[in-house]
Amino acid sequence: VLSFGARPAVEQLPERESAFAGLRASHDTTASDLGAALRLALELVPEGRPARIVVVSDGESTGEDPLAAAREARRRGID
Repeated sequence: VLSFGARPAVEQLPERESAFAGLRASHDTTASDLGAALRLALELVPEGRPARIVVVSDGESTGEDPLAAAREARRRGID
């Protein structure tokens, strides 16, 4: 689970048996770097492993263009 504002943060890594405790990171909410968050998500998924990325966003992105990261996810077969 990642959260992001001006920068992304890892909230919780996958674990076999764990409950999500909620979002805890503090963020600069004047920015929304979706591209950096997608890149971090891709870094956390080993090459060749199936995965999905679910984004909950207001639709605004103020950081790097997320299109390159989205294309990389598609290339890797990540939905």
